[in-house]
Amino acid sequence: TVDLSMYAFASVSNAPSVVGEYEYWNSFDDGATISPGDVYIIAHPSADQSILDVADQTHQYLSNGDDGYALVYGFEGYSEQSVEGENCCINPDWINPMAMCPMIYDPVIGCDGIEYSNSCVAEAAGVSSYTGLFDGMTTNIEWDCSTTTSTPNFVVVDWIGDWNGDPGSAWDVAGVTNATKDHTLVRKCEIFSGNTDWIASAGTSEQDSEWIVLEIDDWSFLGSHDTECPVIPGCTDSSACNYNMDATEDDGTCDYAATGFDCDGNCLETFTVIVDCLCSDNEVLVTWTEFDQTTCTFMEMCECECIDANENGICDDEETVAQSITLVDGWSMWSTYISPADGNMESVFTNIVDDLTIVKDEGGNVYWPSFGLNSIGSLEIGSGYQVKMSASESFSYASAGSGRFGYAEPIRTIHYDKANNTGSNMTIGLPTTAWEVMPAIGDEIAAYDESGRMVGSSVFNGDNVALTV
Repeated sequence: TVDLSMYAFASVSNAPSVVGEYEYWNSFDDGATISPGDVYIIAHPSADQSILDVADQTHQYLSNGDDGYALVYGFEGYSEQSVEGENCCINPDWINPMAMCPMIYDPVIGCDGIEYSNSCVAEAAGVSSYTGLFDGMTTNIEWDCSTTTSTPNFVVVDWIGDWNGDPGSAWDVAGVTNATKDHTLVRKCEIFSGNTDWIASAGTSEQDSEWIVLEIDDWSFLGSHDTECPVIPGCTDSSACNYNMDATEDDGTCDYAATGFDCDGNCLETFTVIVDCLCSDNEVLVTWTEFDQTTCTFMEMCECECIDANENGICDDEETVAQSITLVDGWSMWSTYISPADGNMESVFTNIVDDLTIVKDEGGNVYWPSFGLNSIGSLEIGSGYQVKMSASESFSYASAGSGRFGYAEPIRTIHYDKANNTGSNMTIGLPTTAWEVMPAIGDEIAAYDESGRMVGSSVFNGDNVALTV
């Protein structure tokens, strides 16, 4: 049995006079005790009769939601103690930046070690002691710089709300707004002791709060409190797909995702397999993607479809195939799937060269007609190209008829490493007139950025040079 004579339920009304200190010391009735396993009920005198019938004590000033209460143990009041201040040199109440001091040079050294032009200036800075520089006289201005500390004569056991100020309408509990007003709060069964941290006790969600928030006038638990939580069977392994955060006893029903998959059957990692197809000149490459969910694998599939260009119902080497390209104003990308009769870049673009700005391949080589430069050479089957046009144009070129267009290895530098990809997609043109000393044919040229990375390189062949960075 607990004797409540040394306990009280101290409180504040809205905002306290002194933040953090109680305003009202509310004692339990004389002789009040709590038997083992019992509860002690404090009710408002105007509460519902069903509450008053089981109440142990009434209290006229029970909170309407915004008054903080603490269960305390000890004696009423606070013990005050005066403590001498650590720095009594400067009195902040004396500081006056607008003080009207005479323009007289009669310097003094303040207790803060600073030299002031005269005593008036020192006092306007809050200095309480200073010594004249010329006469050596010390002036001390007395003031009380001690502080008073207040120590409670009790200890807090538990909180509902706090004494730190008006919360507004009420305090939020377990994620419920204004939960201490027009609600019923029940302590969770697994809580066996008070909590001196109200913020932690209130929590921010149903999971981290020590309280269960019920609707208004729900008095289901009036007169009793369960300290033993009921057994809730379920999966208690948080890594399982059917994890039950409310379960208190594992019932062996945990279900886990298959290796490589999440609980929804999604692949944790995917793989790609590329199928390569080598098509002849009278065939077109068709590609598509398939996904195998069971192996989490993307299959980049392809096949060669015959182009019966002469529409004789037979796919053979006699087909004459042409590829038509439409280029927009600005940048476009395209790749060739045939071997042109004349794949030289000048020949391919001869009909639209007036609207052509530049062509680039994946190796940084360019066809730059206005610059008189063609480091790409000729088209390569399957290669992709970037084209910039000043106007939209369409053009076409015919297949050579049979045989594949041979692969031409572009000129590469051998002294410099491969250039870093900057993502800028820029081309620097160096005309032959730009050189103070003309390079020799075969000389290598490289460009570096501010951090010392090589971002472009080429070989001088006696003509204009283009560096793709």
